[in-house]
Amino acid sequence: MINNTLKENPSYVLRNKIPGKELNQRGHRVFYQLEAFENSFDYDNYDIFVFNRFYEGEMYDLISYLKKMGKIIVYETDDNYFGINSKLPTHKMRKHAIKSSFELAQHAHVITVSTPNLKEIFEKKFPGKPIFQIPNALDLDDYEQREARKKLRIGWQGSDVHISDLLMVMPTIKKLQDEFDFKFILFGIDGIPIKEFYEFAKKRNRGDKWEKDIIELYEVLETMDYIHYPFEKDYASYRKKLASLDLDIGICPLEDTAFNNAKSCLKFYEYAATGTTALASNVEPYNTEMYKKDMADNTPEDWGDKLRKLIEDKDYRFRRHVAQRSWLKGCRDIKKVARDWESVYNLLIESRNNENITNKK
Repeated sequence: MINNTLKENPSYVLRNKIPGKELNQRGHRVFYQLEAFENSFDYDNYDIFVFNRFYEGEMYDLISYLKKMGKIIVYETDDNYFGINSKLPTHKMRKHAIKSSFELAQHAHVITVSTPNLKEIFEKKFPGKPIFQIPNALDLDDYEQREARKKLRIGWQGSDVHISDLLMVMPTIKKLQDEFDFKFILFGIDGIPIKEFYEFAKKRNRGDKWEKDIIELYEVLETMDYIHYPFEKDYASYRKKLASLDLDIGICPLEDTAFNNAKSCLKFYEYAATGTTALASNVEPYNTEMYKKDMADNTPEDWGDKLRKLIEDKDYRFRRHVAQRSWLKGCRDIKKVARDWESVYNLLIESRNNENITNKK
């Protein structure tokens, strides 16, 4: 698995490390270390080469070389870079991400994606290309359980890409906090305290939407009872921190956009894994996997009603968590989802042996 990062970001962990670790335990030989580009290894020991998401620079020469050696080339992605909003911070990577994603998808023998939405997008862009959808999954042993303190805690986790999603429900959160005694927890946005990020946005003053969003978010937070925790340095620390936040309710607001619709339900999975009850927007991808009663329409009224019920009724909140956790263990545990990865890779090797894969340019 030829990684595009030297940090354990979620895509690397979910789409490379966790499946690779489980496949190794099943007797396969998987090389998925971060330093795949840095250290040499014996290419002859591997049948399938997986290229992940996008890279800065062209990969055609390496892919061509591997194809000549009879290797199977897989392009793996869990994001729709073609749908990046130019008004968001991600527009900085938009140009090379789209170019690289297109190059890798075009020259790979097959494509693997995380959601049905992504599968449909790539099927339209690359008709005739074999595309397999394998959902994200967690190694539940990696997640600690929260402590369950007495004072209610409602929280949100995410990057600055999703500030506008959070802003959609902040008036409702503020209104409910005026009514009920709970702490609002903000985890992420950036690796620095939110006040520093706010001051940076004000000083930058280029009029970008995300600048306006972070200024608006900080100013409303300052009128509330909240705590902000910056992102952790790696994914292992992030998981540990998430459990330590001790959230009774974890919110997953999401605007109905092309980029968001191609996402997976990772926030929901991670809340359930740490003992937190999730409430998400009733949009794709959440409405393809979550129970209807665990979602809210993107209106102040519905978010207010659904959150109020979770706040007021502790037994109901616990029952919803049990149902969510049960679904997670039954459907998104890597020990089960690894069978999908194994089946796809075995099929590719069988097809190569029958000369149905590697003879395709």
